[in-house]
Amino acid sequence: MIQSLTIAVERRAAHQIWLRYHLEIPEEALSTPAPAEPQRADNLWRTTCFELFVRSPGKAAYAEYNFSPTAQWAAYRFDAEREGMAALDMPMPPDIGLDMSDSHFALETTLTLPPEWRDCALDIAISAIIETVEGAKSYWALAHPADRPDFHHPGSFALRLPAP
Repeated sequence: MIQSLTIAVERRAAHQIWLRYHLEIPEEALSTPAPAEPQRADNLWRTTCFELFVRSPGKAAYAEYNFSPTAQWAAYRFDAEREGMAALDMPMPPDIGLDMSDSHFALETTLTLPPEWRDCALDIAISAIIETVEGAKSYWALAHPADRPDFHHPGSFALRLPAP
């Protein structure tokens, strides 16, 4: 049913990261949440959701961002792997846009990084939870370093973006 998931990422001026998640799947097969106001929300990962994790190389603290097809979003800060979770202050909410057809679904987002991650190289993890209309979920990531999907695992941070 899911033919492919490709992700483009770019570090932009003004301390921004741009992402495009492009999913090849028949439109009628993808389960997406009911429409909602584009605002901060929790538990977006319980259905189709696209994620980004960011940390400075060699550091334990990281940020997690969730982007929903509803244009809702979440941002969290962790002191270490799954420890010290708190809402991450955002300089501005992510800008989320959708592009879909009979054969694909794409979500694009641009987010502004908090000050601590602006001027350094970044280790990132990119992932997605895809739910089909039958209720099956698949877990996609650049790396699955554990025996089960764990997007918070330090080995998931498989891509380095150079400092601006």
